[in-house]
Amino acid sequence: MKHEQHISKAPLLDVFRYNWREILLCTLARSGETASFYIFTSFVLTYAVQAVKMDLSAVYIGLAFSSLVGLALMPLFALISDHVGRKLWFTLGTILMAAFAFPYFLLMQTKNPLLQLLALIFSFGVCVSWLYGPEAALISERFSTRLRYSGASLGYQLASITAGGPAPIVATYLLANSKSLGGGFAAAAPPYTLIALYIILISTISLVAVQFLKEYTGKPVATDGAYDIQHEAQSSR
Repeated sequence: MKHEQHISKAPLLDVFRYNWREILLCTLARSGETASFYIFTSFVLTYAVQAVKMDLSAVYIGLAFSSLVGLALMPLFALISDHVGRKLWFTLGTILMAAFAFPYFLLMQTKNPLLQLLALIFSFGVCVSWLYGPEAALISERFSTRLRYSGASLGYQLASITAGGPAPIVATYLLANSKSLGGGFAAAAPPYTLIALYIILISTISLVAVQFLKEYTGKPVATDGAYDIQHEAQSSR
């Protein structure tokens, strides 16, 4: 690329100009993973101690074990996605995340240390790892070499701003105001209901977004596309 003088002089502007759709879809696709990650690893410290009355040290132990499980499963899930297709694997992961939303809180409410440990380990170690494992390739292959670093960074980090960062705040607000926000439904529903529905909603957003991403598994990754067409037209003038 350097030899052919094909390096972008303004990569940030170019990637928004030619790949805004990919940036938007990657941001939405990653939202379910990053929001759930912060709920399962940050908000849980408040929820487990205040709402479930767990010992804080037990929560830390559960999160430590879940990290070990994630350390093993993330590369494994990434490898599996190389064979079955990243889009399919990610789609299944969003469904799993949504399906585990209510069981997660039900297990935490049991007061049984083993079941609570299972909830902590499965939430991050399995559900988040399922989505996080293939994300590096899933996001980066959307963008050509010329703009890949800028495009992948934006697609990844914007989700942290729009979905990941606010997630613990949203979850805390929903827990504190579950009765008033839920109306008549909230009288019989457990306090965690709205948080579980929030996880399902944002996982559904990821599920829909990833369907609009092209599958590159086993195929050449994205080229410069619109940039090349315009660049060749300008060069021929």
